[in-house]
Amino acid sequence: MLNTFIANLGSTGVARKNRYKIEISGNGPQAAGGFKEDYALMCESIEFPGQNMMSSADTLRYGPQREFINGVTYGSIQASFICSPDLREKRFFELWQQETMDMVTWEPKYYADYIGGMKIYQLDRANNATYVVELFEVYPKTITAQDIGNATTDAYQTVTVELDFHHWIWSDEATVPRRIAFNNSITN
Repeated sequence: MLNTFIANLGSTGVARKNRYKIEISGNGPQAAGGFKEDYALMCESIEFPGQNMMSSADTLRYGPQREFINGVTYGSIQASFICSPDLREKRFFELWQQETMDMVTWEPKYYADYIGGMKIYQLDRANNATYVVELFEVYPKTITAQDIGNATTDAYQTVTVELDFHHWIWSDEATVPRRIAFNNSITN
């Protein structure tokens, strides 16, 4: 059994956490100047979304209760971006947030005008997409506080954004391998 496990890992490898890319599009991001490829390259980390199946007890039957599914909920995801010297990555999300509410009258704006779409790609070692998740009705709910200080002379600045969304689907968008990713060892 161990030999089978080693052979499987040796032939297919494993998904790597550091092999991904993101895309953001839609009305809200366009109104904020558009999500540029440069911003995507500065994405230091991001999460694949989770999914929670809500359930209730079936009390109409005798005996041990069964749970049955009656809905689904989604939490938000977080993405962290390395900041350029002018903090353009942070400003993009701040401009996008300004599309959600008039910051003078405090009136919310139309939902359809500020939402966007997002795709998160899992890539193999040859940059082929092996798994793609598409998020719908995305918007930046929270831009977290950023610390600054004299004791962090060699640290670079990052901004973390909590992105809310309505739902997500697995997108059958895996690319046909352009290049083969060779795996010479399971320790790669």
